Amino acid sequence: MRKAPTQRSIRAALPDDRTVVQVLLIEDDASYADLVKILLSANPEPECEVFVASTLVDGMRVLEERQDFDAVLLDLSLPDSDGLDTLLTVLKSFPTTNVIVLTGSDDQEQGVLAVGAGAQDYLVKGNFEPSQLARVLRFSMERKQILMRLEEAQRIAKIGNWEFRPTENYFFCSPQIYEMLAEDTAKTHWAYREVEQSASLLHFLLVHESYPMEDEITENLALTVEGKSAVFLQLNSRRVYQDDGTLSYIGTLQDTTLQRKTEVLQRAQELAEEKARVREQVIATVSHELRTPMNAIVGMSHLLADTHMSAEQQQYVSAVQEASQLLLGIINDILLTSSLQNDALQLKDAAFDLVITARRIVEMLRPKATAKGLELVFQVDPCLQNRVIGDKKRVSQVLYNILGNAIKFTSTGRVGLAILCGEGQDKETLQLRISDTGPGIPTEKHADIFLAFSLLKHTTSTEEGTGLGLSIAQELVHRMGGRFQLESELGKGAVFTVILPLRAANSADPLAQQSLMPEIAEACPVERILLVEDHAMNQIVLEKTLEKRWPDMVVRIASSGAEARAWWQKEDFDLILMDIQLPDDDGFSLTQELRASEHRRNTNTPVLAMTAQTQITADERYLKAGMDDYILKPFNPEDLFRKITQHSNNKHN
Repeated sequence: MRKAPTQRSIRAALPDDRTVVQVLLIEDDASYADLVKILLSANPEPECEVFVASTLVDGMRVLEERQDFDAVLLDLSLPDSDGLDTLLTVLKSFPTTNVIVLTGSDDQEQGVLAVGAGAQDYLVKGNFEPSQLARVLRFSMERKQILMRLEEAQRIAKIGNWEFRPTENYFFCSPQIYEMLAEDTAKTHWAYREVEQSASLLHFLLVHESYPMEDEITENLALTVEGKSAVFLQLNSRRVYQDDGTLSYIGTLQDTTLQRKTEVLQRAQELAEEKARVREQVIATVSHELRTPMNAIVGMSHLLADTHMSAEQQQYVSAVQEASQLLLGIINDILLTSSLQNDALQLKDAAFDLVITARRIVEMLRPKATAKGLELVFQVDPCLQNRVIGDKKRVSQVLYNILGNAIKFTSTGRVGLAILCGEGQDKETLQLRISDTGPGIPTEKHADIFLAFSLLKHTTSTEEGTGLGLSIAQELVHRMGGRFQLESELGKGAVFTVILPLRAANSADPLAQQSLMPEIAEACPVERILLVEDHAMNQIVLEKTLEKRWPDMVVRIASSGAEARAWWQKEDFDLILMDIQLPDDDGFSLTQELRASEHRRNTNTPVLAMTAQTQITADERYLKAGMDDYILKPFNPEDLFRKITQHSNNKHN
């Protein structure tokens, strides 16, 4: 009854669920070989199948033919080999073999050295019984299995262990280390007399040329193998003393190449993110610095155009307005391209009248077409339902860019815009088809025209631009789930077809219901407005623009955060126009301070952000700060009037 656990234990150590233990006995004494067979058959363990080889050469040949032996019983004194060299020869060629050394009764020290050199255990001939032989066999098999699991774990972790005993001339390192160092993986045990052959490896592992080493060290090393990329390693070493005072060194070597690469990639990612942050900051700064003076130029030209002027003066003002609009368009294109590249653009679907939107764009561009003697044609498919769900602003941008581009590069003839219903399986889509009689586009250049900053050279065109219009249009179409089609040949004009999934807006659609809310009345009930703006020219533009529309309106001007606080603490305002960047404050924190004020005066007054930073629409910080809406500089007077009218009577609860 007490023998059952032993049987289960050795079965557990057998691979592939085998029930027969397979042993190779390398022994030149035939009578002793028969004795070992008898001893193995006499033990209570499962059946053992024994193969016998009388020389080291024969044993190596048998191992070469089949390497699935559970154990090798190896006599160290053979006709063709003697001593530890016998063991080392086997381990060199078959490093994972479970070897149990057999020694004479007068040479037990050799058995101890053999275990240090890589044997699993040793037995003294004539001094063991069947139970002891079975126990050693079982323990060696279990120990070998544990070591194999350890080696597998080390292989996965890319870590190996090593040991060096200077006084014993002994050096060992696990196979993983040889793999890391691109050494001969067959040399898994460099021990005993071979230690001088491993001098270069030993020196690499121990770093130092002389002993004693420090008690404990950690080194980061780099190894370059010819024809391969650099390998990064971490060496850990510790000096230990045995009970008898013998000095030895133990340690590990780990391949940290993947960690290094991960760290490099992480640093690269952090650098890229930092560059993106810097780029966003630069864009925000450039946006503010360019659009703020543009606000003054555009605003002043609007005010000047409403005054009495001579024909020559009107011509000059028109030139200024045209040039400022061109410059503003370039600035907007560059900023929008940056937003698209950084995936900062957000689409906002709502119900809108596509026909009215398209007609307004056509009428906006008609003066340019008329000035060039072009016929501008607008057609709508009779089956079209005018109201659709989509991002009105982005659809308008696409139409404006493509139609404007067609007018720009067409010298004679016509430019047309047609809105068509989808056909076949594309009934849920709409087609916006822009055609022209321009110079056409060579087939090989079709892809190039959608590249950013790409301009095709036409001898008949002297138009200016950045080459961003079509690139932006294509990206916007893709973001909206649509696609582009281009038909064009050199000298035969071009047809751009934009296919967009703009579904019809029905009365049950929440987005459609929102858009059907009644318009705000034109009359403005605003009596007092606080304008927080530090730029002197913008102060004049805003004040004069508001004065022309509403002469009775009182406009108070604050050039700093301190002046704004002083105004709203002593007067009541119907609305506040708040610049985002001020010399002593920013509009966000200033608005938050107003909303949290204990004075209660003006805490519920609508606040409209005045900013040149186009990304304000993406992060919606103005809403988080307590602002109600925004006016983008340079502003369109009608947009300014509409938003003031819309928010003038809105008070926070």
